[in-house]
Amino acid sequence: MIREIRDYIAEAVREVDPHLRFDNLYFENEQISSNSIDDYYKLILGPVSPENLDVIKEANFQVTLMIFNISGTDRVEVYDNAYCKALSIYSKIVDQKRIIQNGFIKSIDSPAITPEEVQSGDNAIRMRIELNITVFYATED
Repeated sequence: MIREIRDYIAEAVREVDPHLRFDNLYFENEQISSNSIDDYYKLILGPVSPENLDVIKEANFQVTLMIFNISGTDRVEVYDNAYCKALSIYSKIVDQKRIIQNGFIKSIDSPAITPEEVQSGDNAIRMRIELNITVFYATED
């Protein structure tokens, strides 16, 4: 179930920007594993709210997708491009056709896309996309 969520989001990220690299650290407060945080994304699966239905179960995951870019000489242009990239990735993730084709995901909504400055000394920008992903799953009894 966790792998399917990661794969679903990674596919959307690759379709928008195949150059973005996945950072495999788990928690937000861990530093990006490269010397440079340019063109990285981090995916954090936070709290989950499982619910028992009849035969299958449902779980609502709070997921955070963070996209990192370093600002060049034209900081406004890099900011605008990073924001547009975040919106494009969000659009892919919440696309109803993709969700239906997936079959595993019941619904996805996003309460916020937030631009943030990263305190790294190199004018880094982080676009934070908050997602609520509801999935169906079954357990082996």
